[in-house]
Amino acid sequence: MAFAPFQIVRYKFPLGNATYPRPCVIVQISPDGTLAILPVSTKAYGNEAKFTISKEDPEFKATGLDETSYVYGHPVLDIAPSMVIKTKGALTGDLKRRFIAWIG
Repeated sequence: MAFAPFQIVRYKFPLGNATYPRPCVIVQISPDGTLAILPVSTKAYGNEAKFTISKEDPEFKATGLDETSYVYGHPVLDIAPSMVIKTKGALTGDLKRRFIAWIG
């Protein structure tokens, strides 16, 4: 399976007390193929920095997500590509541009 930055994949990301498979955004791929990923949640937690992927966004369908979701800036996990359960979609167009600006 080939991966690219800004793809949304499913991985068993430990976030808080939850360790079930959840969507994650690939933010970087190292030369050895390791994927740096950020968690995606349907819940907006407190005042933490987060990027909103709105169901109302014209590019939402390309994400493969089912409802408005939030990408958190931490924790970043580095995982082997073999740990990805499946690919869901990707951030595209203006949504991708806004995400890139958000992560800096």
